[in-house]
Amino acid sequence: MKEIYAPGSASPLKQLGYEGKGFYLRAECFPLSLGLLNKSEIRSIMFDYGSKNGLQKVELSWLETQIGPAIQLRGYKKISGIPVTSLIRMHQGKKDLLMLFVIGESGTFPQKETNQFLSAVRGQSYEIN
Repeated sequence: MKEIYAPGSASPLKQLGYEGKGFYLRAECFPLSLGLLNKSEIRSIMFDYGSKNGLQKVELSWLETQIGPAIQLRGYKKISGIPVTSLIRMHQGKKDLLMLFVIGESGTFPQKETNQFLSAVRGQSYEIN
């Protein structure tokens, strides 16, 4: 687990990543110092993440997960010439945001490990207004 200080944040971001054969998984958790975010703010954050990660053909969806509501961004790009699919899922807790990143080779996406990673999250996600 790494601690990273993000611009404008007084508290460190917690980050954990794992690279497997044909996929990469990462979780980031950071505090909500200014309170809960609304849908417009979350949508903006998600599109910004997609843009900064070079994703194309971006799709945004709201979904119900095993821990509550989440927003998910899906996009595509090439890494070293290989087409990949990327999912970024955000859960909002009372005091933190949890971002889950899943990247896998498009030809075999989703890999078994990516589904296991996304379904392994525990806790409570709160309604986003």
